[in-house]
Amino acid sequence: MSNGEPISKELLRSLGGPLSGQVYKYWVCFVWRGQQRIRRYVVPPDPNSPGQLGCQSKFAQAVSAGQALDDAQKLYWEKIGVRKKEPLPWFNAFIQAYMKDLVNPVTKKHVRSLQVR
Repeated sequence: MSNGEPISKELLRSLGGPLSGQVYKYWVCFVWRGQQRIRRYVVPPDPNSPGQLGCQSKFAQAVSAGQALDDAQKLYWEKIGVRKKEPLPWFNAFIQAYMKDLVNPVTKKHVRSLQVR
């Protein structure tokens, strides 16, 4: 994904200052790392496509399964999340594993035998 092109000072002055959102029909303005940027507007994919609906359904199942975990299971997933390169809260670690089909549906633990401390 492109971070957009920096806006020229002349264009920025003509538009009237910091902008965020769609400008005209084909451009989107946003502030990124403190710098005003502009990029072409891209039509998002269809949210009702079969693939997208399948992902939405699986995500809803993951959230329901995560909310139903008991305290011991939450502690297990908290320890899994801490082991990540960038630590994750237990819920995020569980959802990530669930979406990748790495959660045992019976035990609600990681399918790989991960040793948690």
